[in-house]
Amino acid sequence: MFAPLLTSTDRELPPRASGTACAVCVTTVNSRDLTRWGMISVATIMASGALTGWAAAQGSNPSYDAHDPLTALRLHWPVRGPINSGFGTRRSSGERGDVHAGIDIGARAGTPVRAPASAIVAVANPSYARGWFFSGALRLWAGELELSTEHMETSLRLSPREREGNSHLLFIGAAHFFKRRFEEAASKFVLGIQETQYRPRPYQYLAACYAHMGRLDEAREVVARLRAITPLVVPDELPLRIPEHRELLLSGLRLAIGEMP
Repeated sequence: MFAPLLTSTDRELPPRASGTACAVCVTTVNSRDLTRWGMISVATIMASGALTGWAAAQGSNPSYDAHDPLTALRLHWPVRGPINSGFGTRRSSGERGDVHAGIDIGARAGTPVRAPASAIVAVANPSYARGWFFSGALRLWAGELELSTEHMETSLRLSPREREGNSHLLFIGAAHFFKRRFEEAASKFVLGIQETQYRPRPYQYLAACYAHMGRLDEAREVVARLRAITPLVVPDELPLRIPEHRELLLSGLRLAIGEMP
């Protein structure tokens, strides 16, 4: 995600090279944190919005040249790659009020990432709970399940009261789900839904989980609750990079809605 302050799972962040891509996204702090620190600006919003519109006009694999808005602002691209998610409400998320305050740029794991401009690193804190959260999310999407759970649990220990909605429980539950530990996964998804009831992803995982456990009646009940939030029961976009993980979730959802025997 592009924004003025980049974060990564690396603990040392030199000014010109602020980390490496851990999966498919370059992540940042979000608008709530930036506002708290007094770092967000109208220019940031305008730049992210302009890049989103430019990327949409370019297509899924944009060509970079002197006419792109980031170069026009005399800034460097943190990494070259397709823009997977633009500024504003996330595509096909079905979530209410889920505003994405930046852009996600796709890159292979280990791709060098550099800061958009020369600057002084203001925060490089190994006790930064939100940094561990983002690292845990990226690790899950990349298929590093044990490390994802470890980083999510570290984030919760560092800041137990400041949860990212129900996301910590979602990611910890998803790691259990992909290991086919369906009982443990279901308990995490149920708790996550109790915390925040308007996000569709925990319902999707829980329905798939129940379906794989053979608890089809409960899976259908979850799907009914999901449809009150979004008509998109089976997501058309997933950040999961392991084909077996994607298929485990999607096959469970298809089973829950009766599309598979």
